[in-house]
Amino acid sequence: MIKTEVNIKDVASRAGVSTGTVSRVLRGEQGVRPSNANRVHQAVKDLGYTLRGRRPLGSGRAPKARKTGNVGIYVPSASSQWANHPMYSAFFQGLARACTQMGFHYLTEFGEGSQGIPRMVAENKIDGLLVKNVTTPGIDEVCKQMPVVGLNVNQPGLPFDQVNCDDYHSGYSAAQYLWENGHRHIGFVCNISHHAMLLMRYQGYERFMRMHHAFDPDLVYLRQTQLNGPSVPEANYPEYDQVLEGWRKLPKKRRPTAVLCANDWNAAGCYQSAQRLGLSIPDELSVLAFDNTVELCSLLSPQLSSYSVAIEQCTYQAAMRLMHHIDHGPDHQPPVVQSVVGQLVARDSVATITA
Repeated sequence: MIKTEVNIKDVASRAGVSTGTVSRVLRGEQGVRPSNANRVHQAVKDLGYTLRGRRPLGSGRAPKARKTGNVGIYVPSASSQWANHPMYSAFFQGLARACTQMGFHYLTEFGEGSQGIPRMVAENKIDGLLVKNVTTPGIDEVCKQMPVVGLNVNQPGLPFDQVNCDDYHSGYSAAQYLWENGHRHIGFVCNISHHAMLLMRYQGYERFMRMHHAFDPDLVYLRQTQLNGPSVPEANYPEYDQVLEGWRKLPKKRRPTAVLCANDWNAAGCYQSAQRLGLSIPDELSVLAFDNTVELCSLLSPQLSSYSVAIEQCTYQAAMRLMHHIDHGPDHQPPVVQSVVGQLVARDSVATITA
């Protein structure tokens, strides 16, 4: 029998943690040790704790608000070829972790350029929707039918909560890391200038460099691209031979000693161009990137240092927020925009310059 009189203090006592830790775990927030989170979830299940009188968490019984027991993740203007791409594995891992914890299943749909309502919404297959990266006109109609949470949308003024990787912070922190390793002339390369996540990484880099009176526009390469149809994974690494050759022709006092690449894929392109030009990494050019795609970072030689932008944790928190809205209804508060900070994973591609 469920003990409806159980309160949060009982859960905290059973788990051996503070009531604040219990609250953070139940809200799906970061910053809680996995061992503590596991103890909280076990205590909730053992005690049959009911959140706000709605339902026993972890009891395995679906609340009445759930009609299908499914949530969806929708990726507008993207090809389904991304489904098996290594970069997307972190998104699906975070979503799967939240679904396992809360007793949901998830469906995936790629928009392929569609501007209408996602099929899984139109066919009543889900109880709530995660929208990744960008929004489409059809999303306004979806918000009238079910809870919606944005994932890496980074667009102010939307009528629903958003959980985003803090790409701006990542760009700033990555530039700071290079600076702290003695680099004063730092380049930046990006082959898709319109991509919101990549652009914010550049903006973080630019802010740091300007604050230190070291920004040089001649060390920035942002390739202007035009999107025709749904995005697809790139088949070949971008080529930066001309960019690196141009930098090498600059006066020595302006020549970059390090380059910050918008993602690991761009870094791989820099590696190939550096090899063709006879530039040694990291002795002549240090390379730092973003995403920490382990398979690619480990494959490159020397192994690539990369800023992990917490995609898995970001997706987990977005999914937990969505499931809370499904089970408990709207909280009638202004939409919340939450940013999740990542961390740098240092390997072998950045040299330290000593005075």
